[in-house]
Amino acid sequence: KLILLDSLLQEMKKMLNFLYICFSLSSVVAALRSPRDIEQSSRFIENSLIDRADPDKSAANKMEEQFLYLISSLADKIDKAVNLIRDDLTATNLRTQTYGWSLVAGGFGDSLGDFVENSRNPLDVVTMPDVTYSYGYNIGYGFGFGGPFLLPSYLADTNLDCSSRDFLGVVSRYGLSSGLQGSAGEAQIKSFGIDAKQSVHCVLQHSGSYPEAAEVGFLIDDLVDAGVAVSRLRSS
Repeated sequence: KLILLDSLLQEMKKMLNFLYICFSLSSVVAALRSPRDIEQSSRFIENSLIDRADPDKSAANKMEEQFLYLISSLADKIDKAVNLIRDDLTATNLRTQTYGWSLVAGGFGDSLGDFVENSRNPLDVVTMPDVTYSYGYNIGYGFGFGGPFLLPSYLADTNLDCSSRDFLGVVSRYGLSSGLQGSAGEAQIKSFGIDAKQSVHCVLQHSGSYPEAAEVGFLIDDLVDAGVAVSRLRSS
């Protein structure tokens, strides 16, 4: 009796699925107004059949769509992050150099002010010890405290030599430009994630200071997670 009951339930389930599809088909047909509507409706019906026939395949396809979306989104965000970081570092370097030159100019300015105020002549600078010491102190102070801000080693490196092309080059090298296509294994996808991060290291090295750089790193992690999920769903 239990076997018969189970068989009956299975038959009822199949019938309900069939009725659902018929109802969806009739609703779509009633709303058709153009060839484009027909094409979209056919795709909807096809996807509905696939979703119900193979849930794992449907989930894998949706995750692969997310995978491709993340690749496209990353390409845009990488270039924006590069431009933003470069512009900000350039502005920071300009402020740093301006501060350094202001200290140097201040030392010369103090000496020049004394020279004019006391109507000194050039010989006073070398013949009067107190003047020589005062001017030397002022100018030395300016260079001593302002000089380091003018050195290249003190300035931020604005040469961000990576872009979305480097990232997309890695995507192409792994054959992922059109999706996973069922050929990429979990180990290969993880290896891709490492190389992808390396290709945009010039951005990721600023993750601690710029949220835009950190976002690129997080999206690459999400990209790898999506790829691994697809691989596991298709191999299950």
